[in-house]
Amino acid sequence: MPTSDTAPDELDGLLGGLSAREGCLLTLGMGLTRLGRINELLFERSAGECGLNGSEATTLVALSMSGPPHRMLPSEIRRQIAHTSAGVSGILRRLEAEGLVERQPDPSDGRRVFVTITPAGDEIVRRFVRQHAVLLGTCLADVDDAGLVGHTDALDALLTPLERHAGFAPALRRARAAAGRSV
Repeated sequence: MPTSDTAPDELDGLLGGLSAREGCLLTLGMGLTRLGRINELLFERSAGECGLNGSEATTLVALSMSGPPHRMLPSEIRRQIAHTSAGVSGILRRLEAEGLVERQPDPSDGRRVFVTITPAGDEIVRRFVRQHAVLLGTCLADVDDAGLVGHTDALDALLTPLERHAGFAPALRRARAAAGRSV
């Protein structure tokens, strides 16, 4: 079994047949995967503090960010949170059972149903956002405001083509625009 001392040699051997750009892209992709897993762990921790799982917290955040009247079609939620239709249905059932969202028929098209965040859902999502901001602030305490802005801009630049290619909604840019500030 390779040790951490031999891992760079193993990685060099794996990347040896790739161009410099391909090696950089692969390293970037692996780093993004690791970053995503770490963030998901922290996100789940914050959500758990509020009695939610990560998917439920993400759904409530998406509804809250949608602006008044804080309602979306399930298909819009699916695209926003990058879940399957079946996954979104389960999430919405759980949130509805907890009184955090409501389903309301579309008055102009009876076949469509809007999902709306309730006052209880709004309260819990606000608590989650504060909880997660404190956790991330603790983790990233050594990064100054200018560094945070730079990292956020770099992440945005990476997410733009990746989201477009994957067919996902541009969540980060919309969140930053809604906040109206960089830090």
